[in-house]
Amino acid sequence: MISVLVIYASLAISTPRVVRLFRQSAAIVERDTGIRLKPSFVRRRNIPRAPYGREVKMLRDFEGYFSNDSRRSVLIVPPALVPVTLQESKSGQAIVCSGRAVLSVFSNTRLERFNLHTLTHEIGHMLGATHSDDLSVMLPVSTSGLYFNSGSVEEIRECVGGL
Repeated sequence: MISVLVIYASLAISTPRVVRLFRQSAAIVERDTGIRLKPSFVRRRNIPRAPYGREVKMLRDFEGYFSNDSRRSVLIVPPALVPVTLQESKSGQAIVCSGRAVLSVFSNTRLERFNLHTLTHEIGHMLGATHSDDLSVMLPVSTSGLYFNSGSVEEIRECVGGL
């Protein structure tokens, strides 16, 4: 079992939604890898929106919002707004096998499958999986499948050890 601290912005997502979304993602991880994630949830105020156009620097931009302990942590922030159109822009970043991930979620609940894909994808990176070129969750496109392929499972097991 792996403990995961889920820090979420009150502006980004409600408590029931974040709990449901994380449990769905954790169920996919457990089903495909056999690894159980045990979350603890912390709601934070005043976490700003993800900056538009800085997706590759999200971990650095939000570094101060993570806990200082060594627990694996997921930070859920409000989405960036696209200039002019003001539409929400979904993004995420995690360093492979690093223990930290940050992502934004759409506020529209009709887009929850995209949120689930992004969360599961970033948790996959945090646990050790790299991008894949098949239709698994590690394909960095929101319409891919919600499963980890055998290569991703092997990478995750190598990163987290024999859990």
